[in-house]
Amino acid sequence: MDLQTGIQQLRSLLPPTVHDQLVAGGEEGLTDDTLRRWLVARKMNVKTAAAHLQEHAAWRSAWTPNKRISESEVAADMQQDKIFVQGCDPQGRPVILLQAAKHTMTQP
Repeated sequence: MDLQTGIQQLRSLLPPTVHDQLVAGGEEGLTDDTLRRWLVARKMNVKTAAAHLQEHAAWRSAWTPNKRISESEVAADMQQDKIFVQGCDPQGRPVILLQAAKHTMTQP
């Protein structure tokens, strides 16, 4: 299957709510680039990509309802020197590095 066919099939499997959830979570929504990324990452398995993308969209809208994570939400982590703002990517979005070895999980 070629990539364009895969994108069309993936788009047809996703309900419109997925686009809305992605946008609510601060992402671009169901663009061809987004669908391509999910397909390639799942080795062109359309059903797996659809399932994972729906799960991600639901998670994203639940955990980033204001379209981003505010600095106050990660202030304690930044004070522990485990999160660093490294600058911006070519599109102007912040690049954040997390040193997972310094993280102590407090909730399961």
